[in-house]
Amino acid sequence: SWCVHKGDYVNKGDCIATVNVPEKRRLTESEGRRLDGRRLTRMDQNISAPKNGYVNKESDLVPGQKISDNQVGPTIAVIDIGPPWWLVLLGFLLALCCMMCCLFKI
Repeated sequence: SWCVHKGDYVNKGDCIATVNVPEKRRLTESEGRRLDGRRLTRMDQNISAPKNGYVNKESDLVPGQKISDNQVGPTIAVIDIGPPWWLVLLGFLLALCCMMCCLFKI
């Protein structure tokens, strides 16, 4: 299930989705037998955001179905961080150059 939706802002570490994964259970020798590595139960695991930004795209995941059956690759959501910081600086410098040209009529 999705914790956020398309267009929502997320911080690094915020929950994006909750998926159901198999959990390995190990029995001890005192319980009579060993079942190392057998998948016995399932548990919910949160998928967290790797960076800050806006959720730009979400995969169409179907509850109860494997992610690999529904899509190619491990990406279930795309986070857009927006324009780079230097683009704002470049725009400011361009406006400053235009004002200087108008003032001194170079």
